[in-house]
Amino acid sequence: MRDQETTIGIQKEKAWIEDSKRDIQAFESLYMKYYPEILRFIYRRTDNQMLAEDLCANTFYKALSNIKKYEFRGKPFGNWLYRIAANEVNKHFKNKQPVFVIDYHSISESLGIPENNVPNAEAQLQLAFAQLSDGEIKLIELKHFEGYTFKELSLQLGEGESAIKMRHYRLLEKMKNILNQGDEKD
Repeated sequence: MRDQETTIGIQKEKAWIEDSKRDIQAFESLYMKYYPEILRFIYRRTDNQMLAEDLCANTFYKALSNIKKYEFRGKPFGNWLYRIAANEVNKHFKNKQPVFVIDYHSISESLGIPENNVPNAEAQLQLAFAQLSDGEIKLIELKHFEGYTFKELSLQLGEGESAIKMRHYRLLEKMKNILNQGDEKD
């Protein structure tokens, strides 16, 4: 059922995109759907609400300004917005160290961190995230913090579902190894 909803949602987005190309007022549907998600994505990278709101506004301004150039390729519109948002954050932090706000409880179980040990693991998780690529962080965020299914991730990232699952589980193993190395240093 969820797969059918995803397919219907993508077709609805395609119609919203086409409408937005003709009338900028139609962009509101895309904005309303993705604003909270993109704002959370940016906030997790800035840990500053006002900055996140500013960068989110820039993201949607750029998307609206370039909507006529956007080519629908069967992927959710959010994929494009995430790229724009990541670029906005990277541009802001060009000469600064990026920040990661991590919902530890959403990922601790997947990493085998006991619930009572999460406070001790917070610093290690920050270090682990600092060692991940943007693509790896995006996969973790979408799966664990936004609650995407593997099917939705497949559509969002434009890869096969089995490839996404494999990448996800390898990434969790990589993070576990990073956390274990941190434990050994303590």
